[in-house]
Amino acid sequence: MQKSFGERFGLAIVVTLVLVGGLIVMMGMLDDDTPPVKLDATGDRDAAADQAVPRRAAPVAESEKTPSVATQATPSENAAPEVRVTGQTIDRRRRPKSAIIEVLLEGQPALRAMSDDDGYFTIDTGARPGATRRRGTVWAKDESGGGLAEFRIDPDSKDTIDLGRIVLGGEGRKTILVTRHGEPVPEATVFCGRRNQLGFGPFTTDVEGRVGPLSLPSGEHQVIAFFGADERGDAMFRMPEEDSDSIQVELEDAWRLVVTVKDEARREPVEGVALQASCHAQVGPKMGAAFPAITSLPIPPTDADGRSVLRGLSRAHAVTVTVQLPKTYDLQGRFEPAPHARAEPGADSLEVLIPAGVTYRFPIVVDETPGPDDGAVVRLSVPRGYGGAAPPSTGRVVGRDVVVEGASEHCMNILAMAEDGSMAILRLLREAKKTHIGSDAKFKLPRTLE
Repeated sequence: MQKSFGERFGLAIVVTLVLVGGLIVMMGMLDDDTPPVKLDATGDRDAAADQAVPRRAAPVAESEKTPSVATQATPSENAAPEVRVTGQTIDRRRRPKSAIIEVLLEGQPALRAMSDDDGYFTIDTGARPGATRRRGTVWAKDESGGGLAEFRIDPDSKDTIDLGRIVLGGEGRKTILVTRHGEPVPEATVFCGRRNQLGFGPFTTDVEGRVGPLSLPSGEHQVIAFFGADERGDAMFRMPEEDSDSIQVELEDAWRLVVTVKDEARREPVEGVALQASCHAQVGPKMGAAFPAITSLPIPPTDADGRSVLRGLSRAHAVTVTVQLPKTYDLQGRFEPAPHARAEPGADSLEVLIPAGVTYRFPIVVDETPGPDDGAVVRLSVPRGYGGAAPPSTGRVVGRDVVVEGASEHCMNILAMAEDGSMAILRLLREAKKTHIGSDAKFKLPRTLE
């Protein structure tokens, strides 16, 4: 018999209520934090259920609490992960082979490990990327003479440096002997490699003043040995060399150069400037080669007196000291020359002058903001996507003008940021190069800056 509309409607309501009730029960089961009860080893359900009930840990006294790792770490440690080196050791037939792995890195003790049966290794160096470039070498050792691979740790280093394959047993083997007045010198620091890329090291001489034997590729090589900061020895050799399997390096007094950096306009010392040094050598009648100057210690930034000391320099070559400035260029691709000066071998001191540059004024015009007040300091940079040389790091407000001192003649576009976050793009058009008065400074909110 066909049911009436009312009966069918009532049946639909009952079915709906049953489904909703079942859904609520299922949701409650999913939200239950209590783990499922299982039988214990003896089959006692109650004992297993008792163990499954979550227990609240007893309160810990403040004096007993252990700081977390994040609390113990310094900000610099949290900034970047430690750098790891990885690679594979193989023999001359390209077959994987296990070897002793020694990681040598400037400023810290050597690290030792073994590559596995397939020749693979991964070692934490314990170093993090920093402002100072550090040289390092992986020395893989076995009965065939081993193999070498170099690496660098600098601000742009990744957390893993893949050295690829290291071939054990190169084309020749050479032992380096470091002496002073003919006597062996233990604990001397040794670097080895090409003249323009002294990559392998730092090695440390043993009690007999020796390093090696080192397995090196064919060609001309240079060895530099340091003892302390002010003794240095240099030697050149070619691989392979039939008459001798060793090379002697005699230590002598090294060249020590004091560099002072000053502002050209005011003749005042400039603090915190990074320096780099290079040498120039004749390699032919009409040819020369430039290569980095190797020092016994990293070159420190200038101090409050604008001074930095270069120690362990070779007396065989003149040295050019350059102030490291941002590598910027204008739209024509002309690089901004960095301030530099040249010192002849044996000179005691050297002065490097930073050009004063040009002073420009940019009238402040009320826009979305009235602009910074008189005496305020604004941060300066090159806007993203714009060309031109980098401006000074800061400018100042004088009256109703933004004043930029020491700008390069190749400076074209400047992003000025006030303390309240408002920004203005300052432009130096052709006429401004003559009048030294740039475009209007219209400070806008960041979201509407164009």
